[in-house]
Amino acid sequence: MMRMVRNVLMYMLLCASTQILAQSNAMPVDGDLVGTWEGEFPASQEVSCSAYKWTMTRKSDGTYRYHGYDDTQTIIDDEGRWWVDAGHATYFETVNTQDEVPTEYAYSVSQNNINNNNVEVEFKQIKPLEQGECSQTFRFSERKSANAQPKEMS
Repeated sequence: MMRMVRNVLMYMLLCASTQILAQSNAMPVDGDLVGTWEGEFPASQEVSCSAYKWTMTRKSDGTYRYHGYDDTQTIIDDEGRWWVDAGHATYFETVNTQDEVPTEYAYSVSQNNINNNNVEVEFKQIKPLEQGECSQTFRFSERKSANAQPKEMS
């Protein structure tokens, strides 16, 4: 009986320590980036670039949903994880369906009016573009949307 009690207590301690460890390893997020954002790549002369718009919804738990679309159809629907460095200068994201090194961006948030109704964030990719990549993806901005609803992914 004593052995069973000890085993149950050890199991409970192991579960609690695993949960504490998982929480302590959580990546930090920047609360200024939480919410629904909209962006757009305008038409370009580059062959590798397409004109499209997107909605990015970042949650405080470090997950995101991305919906990219053009005038006729959905181009891409993704979900993934996002976080920032401790100094809130570098933004990282990974796509759930891909086993990859995170994409890194330097970022800055600007609030253009007193009511926070016109908030923008600018991203600049840290890693240089590879041959054939669209230059628009290197530096872009998003605007915080008070009205945008995240699109449900199927």
